[in-house]
Amino acid sequence: MNPVPFTGQAKDPGAAEESLRHFINYCQCREYNDDITKALFKVLMVGAAGDWLGSLSEQTRDSWWQLKEAFNSRYKAPDVVKYRSARHIFCRKQGPDESVDQYYTQMRKLGKDIEVDAIINGLKSHISAYVIQQKAATLDDILKNARIPELAAPVEGSANDPFVEQLADMRSQLNKMYAPWRKFFLYPLDAP
Repeated sequence: MNPVPFTGQAKDPGAAEESLRHFINYCQCREYNDDITKALFKVLMVGAAGDWLGSLSEQTRDSWWQLKEAFNSRYKAPDVVKYRSARHIFCRKQGPDESVDQYYTQMRKLGKDIEVDAIINGLKSHISAYVIQQKAATLDDILKNARIPELAAPVEGSANDPFVEQLADMRSQLNKMYAPWRKFFLYPLDAP
């Protein structure tokens, strides 16, 4: 996937860092040298980011390392914003249709140095109970141990789940078939 233009108007505090990370990975994949990387970076800076780029000294614009440092200095989320997002990290819960891998990846994106407790806290209750029993100490331990109950335990069905609907229909049909025989099983044999 090609890098996209960067406007500098990102609403997500980590969007600039993510954009730069993707850009650097792309350039490394293409084996671009610093001059080509720097030229492509300049092309991708548009709008307010392009204006910011134009305001830099020529010396800064001519060095990929200095240009990257200036970008981080200008667009990297300040620590105060990271602390504000920490609340979101500890309040976020795994969604009903979200796999362990999806939840884990999203939590890792919210904070690079996220605490183990924050991820365990947000897992579905049956998954977090298993992870705690396994004494997961690292993020890799959490992911490895959380996959086991996700695969082994039945998925909590939603109202739209066809399997859950089929089970409900079967239960209803069994209750109807059982109804005429209920009196034979509910009363003791010696009852009048």
